[in-house]
Amino acid sequence: MSDAPIVESSGIWKTKALERHIALRLTYKRMLEWYDVVAGVTNADWTAAQTAISSRPGSILADVHPIYRFLNEGTDTALVQICELGLYLEAFRTDPAYPTIATDLISPKFASTMFELAIAYRWRRAGGTVELQPSAAAGRVADFCATISDIPFLIEASNIPAETFELLSFRAPLLIKRTASSYLKDDSVLVVRFQVPTVPEGSWEQALVGAIKNCCYEVSGPGWETRRHASKEFDGLRIDVERFSPGELPDATQEDPWDVRADQITEEKPHKLLLRILVRLPSGDIDSASRIIKKLIREMKQLSGVRNARVVLLDITGIEPNALQLRTDELREGLRREITKKPPLACVWLVSRMWTTEMRYAYWGLYVPNPNSTYQLPQSFLDRFVLNERSWDFLGEIEIRHTTEEDARRSFLGRQPTFEGYIDRW
Repeated sequence: MSDAPIVESSGIWKTKALERHIALRLTYKRMLEWYDVVAGVTNADWTAAQTAISSRPGSILADVHPIYRFLNEGTDTALVQICELGLYLEAFRTDPAYPTIATDLISPKFASTMFELAIAYRWRRAGGTVELQPSAAAGRVADFCATISDIPFLIEASNIPAETFELLSFRAPLLIKRTASSYLKDDSVLVVRFQVPTVPEGSWEQALVGAIKNCCYEVSGPGWETRRHASKEFDGLRIDVERFSPGELPDATQEDPWDVRADQITEEKPHKLLLRILVRLPSGDIDSASRIIKKLIREMKQLSGVRNARVVLLDITGIEPNALQLRTDELREGLRREITKKPPLACVWLVSRMWTTEMRYAYWGLYVPNPNSTYQLPQSFLDRFVLNERSWDFLGEIEIRHTTEEDARRSFLGRQPTFEGYIDRW
């Protein structure tokens, strides 16, 4: 098959695909086909809405839908994300649930739907006969059904979201920085301390912006020389704004040992600090094992009353980028305590989506069978699944030849956009 370009494209994704397809070990023609498949699930109104969001002042990366972002980026990960999703959509194009899947992909359900497709595709490649979103008991709908050795397994596939971009601890420093930047002065330093005893429920962003504006005006408006400190409490949170001369600025680690330096603004030439943002966060966050077990309990309820063999798959990338590094003793005990209560539940899979040295996304994880269940996945199926994931490139349709870790690393680096000294840095 010829790999000559078939179109002239001005879009960054297609331009970068032409530039990077050899390094990614993909054909340019195939990449364009996958791009068109993914673009086909979008529509003009949705695209216009996403464009408006991306152009809105103060918007951040996470405000834009992932598909819109991937279709308009040229990074290797964006190229592979689109190709991967295109592959899954091609594979399930004739499935009766395809229209629903396409709608879900451009909705807030993107992450869970992408996970559903990725795992359903892999179960099919490992020998299962797969149907997406089949009906279950009591009007429920499973994510997919896989028939293996004549036994239909109903699968509930769900992800535990990272929530990073929605967290107050992530968004608050951005809002503070944007709002306070209008009040900076060349001859002083503005220090904003944000105390978060407990995370408030509901919307807090507008109140935070208003509090910052009020405090910053007090220490920046007329007569600010005699009013260098202002504070405001709202929704149980507290903002303190103080202006210092450069020589008066306290050391963040010594004077404010409870603070985390969240962000700052400096002038490069001459190098001069203008704004420092300090955040005090709530303590006692729920550990990852507790979050996983609570999520498992919720997912088991989704198929309660279903007597068929069941499997729960959890994408835990959001809280554990590498599922193989989980503290397994405590987690396994908690998982088994829950799953043994449900004899129809064959097993639980905990997986993380990882970018590998093959420049592909792979799912690695933890398999926990239910010792009390009469339903067990055949070992031959499990072996094929693991072998495919570790040794087969689904996109390139080629075998992954394993080498030493060092050889894999250098091969990966050698396929990156090159500049002098790049590999030496590693």
